[in-house]
Amino acid sequence: MFFILSKIFWTLAQPANLLVVLLAAAVVVLWRWPRTGRVFITVLVIGAVLIGVLPIGEYFLRGLENKYPIPTLPARVDGIIVLAGFVWVEGSASHHQIQFNGKASRLTEFIALAHKYPNAKLVFSGGSGNPLMQNSREADWVKQLWTDMGLDPARVIWERDSRNTYENVVNSKALVHPRPGENWVLITSAIHMPRAVDIFEKQGWHVTPYPVDFITTDTPLWQREFSVSQNLWLLSEALKEMIGAAVYRATGRAD
Repeated sequence: MFFILSKIFWTLAQPANLLVVLLAAAVVVLWRWPRTGRVFITVLVIGAVLIGVLPIGEYFLRGLENKYPIPTLPARVDGIIVLAGFVWVEGSASHHQIQFNGKASRLTEFIALAHKYPNAKLVFSGGSGNPLMQNSREADWVKQLWTDMGLDPARVIWERDSRNTYENVVNSKALVHPRPGENWVLITSAIHMPRAVDIFEKQGWHVTPYPVDFITTDTPLWQREFSVSQNLWLLSEALKEMIGAAVYRATGRAD
């Protein structure tokens, strides 16, 4: 139920969708109460302009991405776990070929560290985050790609049932039974790392964060170009993580 409710909530709450809903509501109000409707539309336009001009999303994203810098890993690593989220499962199923979104460096870094630490346990965790497409799972697509690349799929523990980050952690822990004192490396997107680490810690599984897929830079914030669509996307990414982290803490799923 938590999984379904979270999908419904985010569909309505993400900034671009919410803006459309508010614009539709503003038109209704404009026809029924013209003066109030004009004020409503004016506020929405001003809000859209501010989002296009001010680097609000970029500001919050930098805070999330900079929480865990890329670490210097120890000589001994007992396990490496990568979280899914970089395969476009709908497109992969439609075209019968693995399709990536913009987060493929999760996989490339996973492969690189797998070569660097040949004795480490490897875990890939992820099924499908689409409630209407549970038959197309990321672990299955990546396992096939892993095989096609000439890598041994038997070396990886494939967790294919999780639908969100909480299930990633719980299901993977049940498979590998990490012991105290082991050095585990967690690979996921930099923006997603704070929420993921909080869930791992709540489950008593200490990991070394290894962030990838950075989407911000260290250039001055005010060098951002005027782009409502880009800034809406950045704000959406930031809010998704911030709201997700707050909900996970409120429901006892994260510290």
